[in-house]
Amino acid sequence: MIFVNPKPTDKPSRYPIDRIGYCKVVGASRVSNLIDIFESFDFKVEAGEIEDHGVDLRIYNPSGFLLFVVESTNWRPSCYMSKAKALSIRDSFSAYVCPKILVVSFRQNWILQRDLIRSDVDILEFGFQTQPFFDWFLERGKAKGMRPNDMETLELERTIILGYLEEKNLLEVLEAIIEDSIAIYQYT
Repeated sequence: MIFVNPKPTDKPSRYPIDRIGYCKVVGASRVSNLIDIFESFDFKVEAGEIEDHGVDLRIYNPSGFLLFVVESTNWRPSCYMSKAKALSIRDSFSAYVCPKILVVSFRQNWILQRDLIRSDVDILEFGFQTQPFFDWFLERGKAKGMRPNDMETLELERTIILGYLEEKNLLEVLEAIIEDSIAIYQYT
């Protein structure tokens, strides 16, 4: 989990730090939380570089079998996915034949580009932006749709992911894959 204490700026700004740094920190906070959550389920996690081409996370069972891939956004309700971003996500997912999950903060973030998102991609909506600069926005009355990047939010994200895995019966499928992998490993 990434915790940030932004340094105040003298000039009024839309962001607590420079915009590029802000976008990287906010994006990394959601990915970091996802890593913590999936590792708590005993999955192995490989993370791509932030803002790099390719999926954000590759999730493996303990024996190294790729289970699913994740692309994540961590945007405010007023942010909308561009056509270029949707195509980039589609291209990132196209390299994989396993289940694909796009984690979004809000439905409206991606809905305008829904036709560009592959039909085999599950959309997992959190309903909030995980915000490492929450206090800065709260002081300015601009924290609508945000939650602080703290342990309570991490637990809420974990509950949402667990609910998704249960709803899609992925926990049972993943457990069976893990058991098969262990049996194959023990046999060889």
